[in-house]
Amino acid sequence: VTSYERAITLQPARATLRYGAARAYLQVGRFDAADESARRALERQPVYPEALALLGDIALQRGRLPEAEQQYRAALQQNPSLAVAHIGLGRVAAAGGNWSIAAGHFLNAIQSDPQSADALLWLGEARVRTDDAAGAIDAYQKAIQARGNFPEAYFGLAQAQFGIGRIEDALRNVNRALEQRAEYAEALLLLGKIYEQQGYSIRALDTYRRSIDINPRLAESHYRRALLLIRADRLDEARDDLEIATRLEPNFAEAHYWLGRIHFTQRNFQAAANRFREAVNRRNGNYPEARYYQGRAEEQLGDVNAAIRSFETVANQSDDVLWASEARAALARLSDR
Repeated sequence: VTSYERAITLQPARATLRYGAARAYLQVGRFDAADESARRALERQPVYPEALALLGDIALQRGRLPEAEQQYRAALQQNPSLAVAHIGLGRVAAAGGNWSIAAGHFLNAIQSDPQSADALLWLGEARVRTDDAAGAIDAYQKAIQARGNFPEAYFGLAQAQFGIGRIEDALRNVNRALEQRAEYAEALLLLGKIYEQQGYSIRALDTYRRSIDINPRLAESHYRRALLLIRADRLDEARDDLEIATRLEPNFAEAHYWLGRIHFTQRNFQAAANRFREAVNRRNGNYPEARYYQGRAEEQLGDVNAAIRSFETVANQSDDVLWASEARAALARLSDR
């Protein structure tokens, strides 16, 4: 940033310097300065598709999706083969949850630039999200071929392999990601999950700790560590992790559920019932295990009518045979009172 600012004082009319400064400002999160500098570049050079695409990147990082899409399309009007603008449109679609549409944009970027490692990386992510593991693995491998030092691609490849049970391949590639980027919280989270799969609970626990130390805002690392702490009967520590996970991701239904289970075990039945309700609500009512335990907590609180409603909901509406059977048993028990 400082180098660009000094260069601009010497050559204020050079659009490329304004564009470079805008990119630097964006990298350090100075969105207003980045936006202003990119617009100054366009004032000096109106046909500048890269600057328009950069305005799209700035808007995207600010969460302004319609504005980002508008800027990317303006860039493509000036240069229909600009891969970064196609990638930008894909990221806009992905941010809206439209991963199939996003994949099409990433393919357009690759058609414009077959060696675009970033486009291949994003295509891999889109294929993971659309349950195309083989396609994701192919995209990630091509991204690594295009840019050898690419920890994000090794991580994506490992995730795709882990998802289809290729544990040894996943372990090898997540370790490659960590060799290239040691402070990589998401890769450590995946490594912890691999260790769990292999039965190395202590190793997994330490790996989740390292992930949390690097990025305390990664809710799944807290959640995964909490489950291991529950198995070790370290309930107070597990409760703390689950509280953090639900604050970071309020819609994390499983974290609410396990927090309820801890409260239930510790005989804090009102808190347990509240968490089970949260879990059920976050799944739009479709969480039979949580609704069953909600009934158990309501029963302990003496609210038998509420407990019956919960058990009847699970018994009559659930496709889960196990929890439907448990709910019918609970109703039979209550009817015998």
